[in-house]
Amino acid sequence: MRIVKIGAGIVAALVALGLVAVTIYGSVLTSRTQKDASQQVFLHGSPPDPAPQGVYQGTVPGRTVSWKGKRFHPERSAGINVFDEGGTPSEKYPFKTYVAKGIRDPDVAVFKIDYDLADNPFWLRRILDEVVQVGPGEYLGKIHVRWLFGSSFALGYFKLRQAAQQAAPRPAD
Repeated sequence: MRIVKIGAGIVAALVALGLVAVTIYGSVLTSRTQKDASQQVFLHGSPPDPAPQGVYQGTVPGRTVSWKGKRFHPERSAGINVFDEGGTPSEKYPFKTYVAKGIRDPDVAVFKIDYDLADNPFWLRRILDEVVQVGPGEYLGKIHVRWLFGSSFALGYFKLRQAAQQAAPRPAD
């Protein structure tokens, strides 16, 4: 019986240590994100008006990623992510959208991209992106992860740009 109690104590200590480590790491990332030059741009942005519709190309500054952007469906207040998986385009990880105050920037109204949907894996459901328009067809997003007891961490920024519109077919002469 004593061995079981010791084992349970060790497990509890390891879990607590893991939570503390993640909290410290998240706090460091949040501090970096909030001090990044993109933060000032973000603070001066506004929610997209009108809401994004169709495909937007995405980039993560300083990183090469398989994520290529997002497809928005404003009539449903929803969308989905676009990926390139070995040369094959795919869409996965749906989200809902709405406008609300920023988590870390409550004086800024932002366009929320919320992954807390039953169709998404449990780890993704904690992600909440906030997007502001910074120019015509150009958006800056901040990635947040919801943590314990209503807290959150800011993980960094991404950019969205409205995909080039395909030219309408020309009528035959």
